[in-house]
Amino acid sequence: MRNSSLNAIEKSKTRSMYIDSLNEFVDIYRSSTEEELYFKELLKKFESEIENLPPKMREIFLKSRNEGLSYKKIAKELNITENTVKTVLHRAVLQLKKKLNTLITFLF
Repeated sequence: MRNSSLNAIEKSKTRSMYIDSLNEFVDIYRSSTEEELYFKELLKKFESEIENLPPKMREIFLKSRNEGLSYKKIAKELNITENTVKTVLHRAVLQLKKKLNTLITFLF
């Protein structure tokens, strides 16, 4: 129980730091209208790329990133192994990074 509580606290801190960093990033790019338009376009394209992921990969990615579920919980929900979750999530992140790098190069 204690480890579970500590893990939950650590996960919350990590998520909070991620959100704070993202908010800082957004604040920086809101400094000018043109940059804000670029950022909105980039975000729209990124969301589109998430939608273009294969269905199972998209589901695992969204459960991890949007719902904050652990590998273990995702594996249990989808009746797959934790290693499968890790592998699929890793591939999704690589695929999205590749697309995002292309988009950033194109937009900027």
